[in-house]
Amino acid sequence: MSETTAPAASQGGVMSLLYRPPFVGLLAFVIVFVVQALGHTVMIAMENVFGEEYVYQSAFGMGLFGAVLLFLGMRNNNEVSATWYGFWAGTFLWTGWVEFAFVWNANFLSVPDLMDKAVPGAIATKAEYLVMMSSVGVLMSTLVYFLMNKESKCNMFLWFQRNLGLRTGKPNPDHERNFAGITSFETI
Repeated sequence: MSETTAPAASQGGVMSLLYRPPFVGLLAFVIVFVVQALGHTVMIAMENVFGEEYVYQSAFGMGLFGAVLLFLGMRNNNEVSATWYGFWAGTFLWTGWVEFAFVWNANFLSVPDLMDKAVPGAIATKAEYLVMMSSVGVLMSTLVYFLMNKESKCNMFLWFQRNLGLRTGKPNPDHERNFAGITSFETI
């Protein structure tokens, strides 16, 4: 066990178990899964509380709050704190600016909800999720960037680089990672 491992991991017990693979990854997955559900709940609550008239202004405020968290996290040198700042920043940025941008675009373009053919009058998929599908090009472009990034420390991208024979160069040994920025972008 390295010296950089959290102190709770060296104490034994339940915390020691949570710091070991695969439990640390499963714990992160559960946290993200729960927060994603809460994000959707917040989005619906904002639509109900602020109504059509002010929902976009409140979404802008939520995204701005995420940007402030990202700024604070990027200035934080503690890996754990910066990671949490980045996680919450990405969550607020996604919910405030990205999700509501899809809602706005669907309304602006008058995209109708997809109706369920089996149940008359029931919505199968809301219009914003139909608009979301048009962002696949941005997703693929972003994934290509990460696939070619020589500074990546992501095991998935490193595996693809190694197995596809992508030699993008040696990482810069002096490259300092910004945990808040990385986590925020990964969350988004």
